[in-house]
Amino acid sequence: MSDIVPVYRERPATPAVPLVVNYADIPPQKSTGAAFFLTLLFGPLGMFYVSGKAGAWSLLICVVAAVFTMGISILFQIFILPFIAMSIVSSANARRRQMITMVTQ
Repeated sequence: MSDIVPVYRERPATPAVPLVVNYADIPPQKSTGAAFFLTLLFGPLGMFYVSGKAGAWSLLICVVAAVFTMGISILFQIFILPFIAMSIVSSANARRRQMITMVTQ
C-alpha cells in the first residue's frame, strides 16, 4: 500500500495579463483629520465622509446599541468611532497610493 504515489497534473500555463487601472478608477484622497473631527462632532453621521457603507453600518449599529443600552453607547460614539474612521481613511489612502504606483509604472 505504501507504493501508491499521487499523480498531479500540471496546470496549463496562463498568459500574463497586465492589470489595467485607469485614473478614473482611483478614489479621491481623504483627510484623516477631517474624518476624525466629523465623527467626533456628528457621531455615526460623520462616518459617511469615510464611505457610504461605513456610515450606514455605524449608524445602524449605534442606533441599535443606543436602544438596547438606553443611551450608554454614546460613549462608543464619542471615544472609539473617530479612531475607527481615521483607520479606515488611512488604509483607503494607502490603497489609493498603491493604485497610483501601478498606473504610473
